[in-house]
Amino acid sequence: MHQIIDITLPFDESIPVWPGSEGPLLRNAMSISEGDPANVTLLCCDVHTGTHIDVPRHFMKSGKTNEDFPLGTFIGPAYLAHLPALDIITASNLENTHIPLDATRLLIRTDNSARLKSSTFDYAYTYLACDAAKWIAARGFKLLGFDYLSIEQYGAAPLAHLALLQADVVILEGIDLYNIDHGWYELICLPLRLVGREGAPARAVLRPHRSTT
Repeated sequence: MHQIIDITLPFDESIPVWPGSEGPLLRNAMSISEGDPANVTLLCCDVHTGTHIDVPRHFMKSGKTNEDFPLGTFIGPAYLAHLPALDIITASNLENTHIPLDATRLLIRTDNSARLKSSTFDYAYTYLACDAAKWIAARGFKLLGFDYLSIEQYGAAPLAHLALLQADVVILEGIDLYNIDHGWYELICLPLRLVGREGAPARAVLRPHRSTT
C-alpha cells in the first residue's frame, strides 16, 4: 500500500493566518468536565483559513462557486515541482522546470513550506507572478496547489488569481510540501461541501503515483 502523505495544515492556533483574519476559533460549546452529557466544540473561521481552495467567485462577482466543480477536479494525478530559493515564481521558472506535458494538476513547492512551520505570518513569502499564472492557465491545468496562504504577492492586486480563476483553474492554497520530493503523486483533496461560496477549507493528502488518467 502506498504511503499517505498529509499536506494539510493543522487546524489550530499553531498555523499562520492572513492579516486581518480571526483565524481558527475553537471553544467548548459543551464539556463533560463542566457537567454536560457530551463534548461539543464550536468552530468559527473564514473559509480561506489554513488549507483551502479558491474558486472563481472569490474574485469574480458572478464566478463559479464550489459546487460548480466536480470532485474529480480535486482527485487524481498531480505533478509536484520544487522551485527553491526564489522570491517570485515566473513563467520562465516554470518553463525551465520541464513540467510534463500530460500533467493536469500542478503543485508548487517553494521555501514557503518551511515558513508554514511558524505561526507568524511572513509577509515576504514566495509568490506567483502574473505571467506564471497565465502560463499555467494556457497549459490547461485544472488545479494549482501552492504552499502558502496565497499565490499573490501581499498587498498586490489579484492579477495572478484572476488569470487562473477566469480560466476555471481551482487554486489550492496553504498546503505543506516540506521535504516532499518533486515528481508524480496522486492528489486526494476534499473541500467542505459549502454551497454557493467562493472557497472552502479542505483536507488534502498525497500518495506516490504515476498515471495520467
